Amino acid sequence: MVNNLLRVCLEYGSYTFYPGQIINGFIEMKIENPIKKTVRGLTLSIEGKCLVQWMDPGCLNSHTSLSSTLHNDSRTYRGEEIFINYTKQMFGNKIENQPTFSEPSEYKFPFTYQLPLNLPYSIEADLAYIRYSIKAKLEIAWG
Repeated sequence: MVNNLLRVCLEYGSYTFYPGQIINGFIEMKIENPIKKTVRGLTLSIEGKCLVQWMDPGCLNSHTSLSSTLHNDSRTYRGEEIFINYTKQMFGNKIENQPTFSEPSEYKFPFTYQLPLNLPYSIEADLAYIRYSIKAKLEIAWG
């Protein structure tokens, strides 16, 4: 049995992008097994966020053992900032000329997005990260 395919394709040889750059791409759907349920929509989402998190184990004093300090007096600090929170409905929710997926076929849904000029670069560290992602979500009705 062959599965259906849903993926985001970018029109660049590199996946490195810079602030202000325009991203062109498309969502590709390959339907080999017809979808018999109602397809409600296809959504593109682009997200960029920063997360910082660390734990302060607290202070030891003469009345506190190390184990109780680590379990009772510790605090976790967390901060998050969203740089990009973009969503585009590719079809569904009253968009006309919606495709049906009753026959095997291949579909491409193009998109363009310009990155904001003030974006920080991606980074991965022990206590923090800045990450960017592009995702496609196909919503299919249950039942």
